[in-house]
Amino acid sequence: MKTAYTMLDRRIFLGALGTGLLGGCAAPSMMAALDSDPREGGIGGTGIVGTLTDFGSLIVNGERVLLTRSTAIGDTRGSVDEASLRIGQNLTIEARRIDGILTASRVQITYPVTGIATQVSADGRSARVAGIRVDLELSGIGAFADGDTVVVSGVWHNSRVIASRVDRVRGTGGVILSGAIQKVPDAPYRLGDVVLEGVSEGELEPGSFARISGRYAAGRLAVDEAIPGRFTGAAGPLVALSVEGYLEAAPAAPFLQVSGLGHSFDAAARLRPFEQQRTLFTGAYIDTFVVERGLALPDALQPRRTLMRRVLEAGPGRLGRSAR
Repeated sequence: MKTAYTMLDRRIFLGALGTGLLGGCAAPSMMAALDSDPREGGIGGTGIVGTLTDFGSLIVNGERVLLTRSTAIGDTRGSVDEASLRIGQNLTIEARRIDGILTASRVQITYPVTGIATQVSADGRSARVAGIRVDLELSGIGAFADGDTVVVSGVWHNSRVIASRVDRVRGTGGVILSGAIQKVPDAPYRLGDVVLEGVSEGELEPGSFARISGRYAAGRLAVDEAIPGRFTGAAGPLVALSVEGYLEAAPAAPFLQVSGLGHSFDAAARLRPFEQQRTLFTGAYIDTFVVERGLALPDALQPRRTLMRRVLEAGPGRLGRSAR
């Protein structure tokens, strides 16, 4: 196996108050925190992991991110152009502020799973793709059909994927899985429910993010290539994160982590209020994710797009519940 190394406006959110989306004293937003960080000014980077909800340039996690001619765009299969970007895709963005504008150095379309759909439900909304259970969220884009080769956009929720978009692609190429690696002593590496064969002990770091490609059969993936790391340093060392996802149990304090992310929260984070819901987390990054705020998100794509438009209209301000 080959291993490659890369490295408020009160009126707008009044309805959110009634559903518990906002609360407590507002902390400075992620972008405000970046303004005062000594590593900022072209060096410090912002890592963004979330759903593409609108264009102009890219609207992800309620932030507008500018694309330039020098922005590197790719997906789990290689380099792509801007025309490949679609609403509902899950993006990993490395950006920095240039003249006050959040500007992307690198955009990666991060498909949690690519492979052949099997065990498709009668309504086409659930399937197994390379052994991973995938459920299309309400108002999600696309559908499954038995035998289709698909690329799935979405987020991990423990060992399954909640899909915001499913696209059929040509061919029956190999499987690609992207997410956090699991490993317990005296047991094989796993990603989701799939056993990874051909990975040597110590070759991948448990809990870290990796992109794994290979040949799938009967719950096992014969690994051809493993590429560890979600962020490559394209925008400089990370100083802040903005991450959308579901929480899952973790072995160390604060005993919760974002499914599939591959970055740990600092031990002091207070995450129990967000345990049962999809959440947008923002905060500083100092070896661990020092989360400051959490904003509960709708589980359905279209209501989530509406909320993100309101966040964008309000500007990078004060949102969510304190996680400190």
